[in-house]
Amino acid sequence: MKRLAFATAICVLLAGLPAVAEEIGRVDLNGSEIILYDDNTWEYSGDQVEAPDNCTTVSSQVLPVSVCLDPDQWALANLNGAEEHGFRHKVEDMYVLLITEKDVIERATLKKALLTNAQSAAGLNKVDTLEDGAASVDGYPFGRIVYRTVVDGIDVTYENYYTSFEGKGSLQIVAFAGSERFEDVRSIIAEVIAGVSIDQ
Repeated sequence: MKRLAFATAICVLLAGLPAVAEEIGRVDLNGSEIILYDDNTWEYSGDQVEAPDNCTTVSSQVLPVSVCLDPDQWALANLNGAEEHGFRHKVEDMYVLLITEKDVIERATLKKALLTNAQSAAGLNKVDTLEDGAASVDGYPFGRIVYRTVVDGIDVTYENYYTSFEGKGSLQIVAFAGSERFEDVRSIIAEVIAGVSIDQ
């Protein structure tokens, strides 16, 4: 999995700023309630996924963001990449990166850069965009993209939440796992995102 972690560091860049939106409806998707917004963004309803009760808060030194993770489930991981903080799940073969940058990058530019970097890391392998849209994290607008590719012979799926903070910088929260296990870890990713706090 160290090769997977190293390969991921090549695939990530930074954030853009979507607009704030109003709720227009709710739908059920695979047993989870999803809130829909008028700007085509969505998020899981607050009663579906929550941060763990027993969690340790890790804060960014660059941006007004922190994440609260269960220390029984997560360990710090130094992936020697662009991340400010890296985390390895103790049971599942998956990682989460908190990538911060002092530069503010427009959302369209960021999306293009993410896919360009992913393709560069994948070489001749195809990068498949599985989901592309937006989400709300702790009430703050984020872009969200899920993509799959083969890096260093490993089939990996990434879920990337990204945004910018005016005058402060850009943020990515990137979760990744082997593609064959990715659907099994989606609930863990949702719990991580539920543990993110934005100091507005």
